[in-house]
Amino acid sequence: MSDALPARRRRRWWPWLLLLLALLLVGVWTLPASLAYRLIADRLQDVAAAGLSGTLWEGRASSLLVKGRDWGQLDWRLQRWPLLQGRTEVTATLKGTGLDLNGQIDRAADRALQLRQVAGQLDAAWLGPALGLPLFIPTGQIELALPL
Repeated sequence: MSDALPARRRRRWWPWLLLLLALLLVGVWTLPASLAYRLIADRLQDVAAAGLSGTLWEGRASSLLVKGRDWGQLDWRLQRWPLLQGRTEVTATLKGTGLDLNGQIDRAADRALQLRQVAGQLDAAWLGPALGLPLFIPTGQIELALPL
């Protein structure tokens, strides 16, 4: 009879473990974008986001700053299942002054980034700082269509 009591106690913790796992799963599934950003903000050296809404999986930043320059509004959708394979797949749309881009960003387990299906347009002036020619100010529109 003394062996029956420990077995009964062992069975009692199973419902609590299942409840804890369910709560953890719901917490991750509905994780607010603002909380997720706070958890990783220190690793994003030159990138800052403001006006976050939605969840980690599907959300929006009303302002994305890269090295102090405002790139505009970022909308994203993070795919859940590739994460189980160590990959990150994000579909993103970036809309700002003179900038309207969308596409898919993939990051493999080896941390290599790949841009796919990038399309949109941007003012040529966005290239000015990248060219490093202070007297040269590009003008016009650049149309992008990378169907890779």
